[in-house]
Amino acid sequence: MARSLTVADLVDRLDLPVVLTGPTDAQVAGVRIVDGLDALHLVEPATAVVLTGAVAAEPWSVDLAVRIAWERAASCVVVTSADAHTEATGALAVRLSIAVLSVDAAPLDAAVRVATIVAADEASAAGTLSAAARAFGTAAITPKRAIATLQKTLPALRFALVDARGTTIAGTQGAAPLLEVAVPFPYRAGAARLFAYAERAGQAGVVAEQVMRLAVPPLTAWAALRRLDDLRSTAASAEVMRELIAADGAPGGRLRAALAAQGWPIAGPWRFLALLPAPGADAESFGSAVLRAGSSHRAVAGAAPFRDAWVLVLPESRARSEGQLAALVDALVTGEEQLAHATAGVSAVVAEGEPLVNALDAALAAAKVARAGTDRVLFGDRIGPAAALPALLPDGALDAARAALGPLLEADRDGTLLLTLTVALDHSDRPAVVASVLGVHRNTVAARLERVRSLGIDPGDPQQRLAIHIAARRLLDARGQAAGSP
Repeated sequence: MARSLTVADLVDRLDLPVVLTGPTDAQVAGVRIVDGLDALHLVEPATAVVLTGAVAAEPWSVDLAVRIAWERAASCVVVTSADAHTEATGALAVRLSIAVLSVDAAPLDAAVRVATIVAADEASAAGTLSAAARAFGTAAITPKRAIATLQKTLPALRFALVDARGTTIAGTQGAAPLLEVAVPFPYRAGAARLFAYAERAGQAGVVAEQVMRLAVPPLTAWAALRRLDDLRSTAASAEVMRELIAADGAPGGRLRAALAAQGWPIAGPWRFLALLPAPGADAESFGSAVLRAGSSHRAVAGAAPFRDAWVLVLPESRARSEGQLAALVDALVTGEEQLAHATAGVSAVVAEGEPLVNALDAALAAAKVARAGTDRVLFGDRIGPAAALPALLPDGALDAARAALGPLLEADRDGTLLLTLTVALDHSDRPAVVASVLGVHRNTVAARLERVRSLGIDPGDPQQRLAIHIAARRLLDARGQAAGSP
């Protein structure tokens, strides 16, 4: 087995006066004493060749030995101070790019020291691999724990696990990885990758790569089990969606791992496609059909229930036209009887760090408007809340709207609180835009919304936002005011 010992390491450990000529990064896997030119032709690659006897007696034979050692891919040639080598030998070593070590010791002593160092390195490598195998074989591995195990086993290196899109799952990425190992994850986006980083190239040897490969099976098993849980039950995907909404699209370490295991994009931009079942459809059958359809299309990274619909997660790695998105919906419902009468709403692109609930609500609202009309697909950023929300309400919903916002209506003597709340919801809580529409200062907007929250109505609560928006829009329309006017 190849070792991580280099010529530079060998020089450091010889504990002898050494004059070194040539490169120092070659790997040293063994040692051989050579007393004749014929024996040089039997030298294995990555071997430290110690010259003795007749081959070390004359300058020409030493130079020839260096040439043959280079041809045999030896790691270095060791000569003693008493051997017949000259400055020309050093020049030849530089030209051929093979190290020549001139040591102040007898040939046999030099050979024994080199052999001892190689054997010790072999034992160290075996011990490192054994310790890593025990660590990865006895603990329940998660991405965070795998990185910690690698760091403990190989403290000179730093590690990072990234998904197929290059986003960090665990660990910390550096500028340029010295080692890379593929980690198959059970979804179409491709394998995750395990990277190793070091201060200098010599720190990342063959043993380090072998230790990293020991982490691959438990990481793959971890992801597969998470994926199976997701496919067997909607509870896992629903929980991930709730946590992603709560994190406002900026997931922490544990959530990043869960997203990676299920194949969801860890970082934005995202787009969401809401599929709304036809009235009376069986919820369980509909969800199973969505999961089957989503798993068959590369454009879909994940699916989860959201309110009374299912939402498909679309990584926005490239721009998609409305025609392409409509074609995607057609492809999803084709062949799935449970989806034949579903309607779809598509959100605008959501950048990383932006609140997701607004986009999810917009996609769901568009799907409901589509169900009320003749279209199969509508786009949430095209219809606008002034057009969408009334279409979502059944006749006679005005009393329900008054009940939902009763405390606000009692306190809102001149209608400014209701108007401010509605415009804020219409424009996704962007204070500058809301202030511009209302023709007031941003501080005034902030004060009014704080007053609304003090009445027990929180437009920032994902569980309340859509209901509050619908009720506010219906009441404002009922008062006969133009939407968004001051």
